[in-house]
Amino acid sequence: MSAKKKQKLDNGGEENNSPSKSGTSFSPPAHPDFTEWSWDVTHNPKILVKNNGNRVMFNPSFSVGTQAIRGTSPLKHGYHHYYEVLMSTDVYGTDMMVGIGTGNVDLEKYTHTFVSFLGLDNESYGLSYSGSIHHNGEFKPYAQTFGKGDRIGVHVNLWSGTLEYYLNSKPLGVAFTNLNPKINYYPMICSTSARSGMTLTYSNSYKHNLQFNAICKLAKQSLLVPGTIPPGLAVFIKNNFWWLQTPKNIKPPNPTTAKNFRRKKLVMPLDFDDSSDEENAETAKPNENLESADDRRPSISADSPASKRLRLRSLN
Repeated sequence: MSAKKKQKLDNGGEENNSPSKSGTSFSPPAHPDFTEWSWDVTHNPKILVKNNGNRVMFNPSFSVGTQAIRGTSPLKHGYHHYYEVLMSTDVYGTDMMVGIGTGNVDLEKYTHTFVSFLGLDNESYGLSYSGSIHHNGEFKPYAQTFGKGDRIGVHVNLWSGTLEYYLNSKPLGVAFTNLNPKINYYPMICSTSARSGMTLTYSNSYKHNLQFNAICKLAKQSLLVPGTIPPGLAVFIKNNFWWLQTPKNIKPPNPTTAKNFRRKKLVMPLDFDDSSDEENAETAKPNENLESADDRRPSISADSPASKRLRLRSLN
């Protein structure tokens, strides 16, 4: 794509995909807004930081390149980190990305060039709104596209060195591995589009220990198996580890439906090959030779106890 066409695209000239591309109507999770860090205030006139450092507006008038910003502090070594970004405006243009990068990333290197900034080298990792992930100059498909109103979560595990993204609280699977837990990584976002904005809605860190691992297990069970943990603990998990839970729009299997399905299987036609009634029940198989759906009586051996009972009934 030519530079002029990219500039037209990033200034809203065409292909503006403002609606949410995830295809789902998403309700924000019920949790208090909490941010452990905010976006670093920059002197770049193409980036406006508002709302106590949580809201960023890229290219407020028109776009001539790629603008990027990072968090105020590096992510703690050996901790789990989770932050969530709301795509608060139209999502379009060459790219809008969410990810992390080291302190060596030059945020102003491509301010006059339209590029997918995060992941251009081995110093940064990024997720594009197109659904691809980028690192070390390479990219590959990873998730569906997203747009205005969608929330992108980032779970950085600096204990095991992995990074996983979430789309509207739904985990998308591990995107990157082999992160160096001893390197300083910063949260980063970037955009090439005019009047594009992102808002930091949540950021927190969790020490990797037995408590965190146990909470991870309990958080998954609290929605899949209601009532298995005390109500007070369930509220604590909901308020502090809500991002680990299964989204509410994914309902667990209905146990009543499962029981009914099993009952239906028990009344299938049976073919008894043995003489013992108890053994017959264990080795029952569907009778494929039945001609009528109404004729569901099993075939019975002439010497079996069941056959004798039938003959006695016919004599009476």
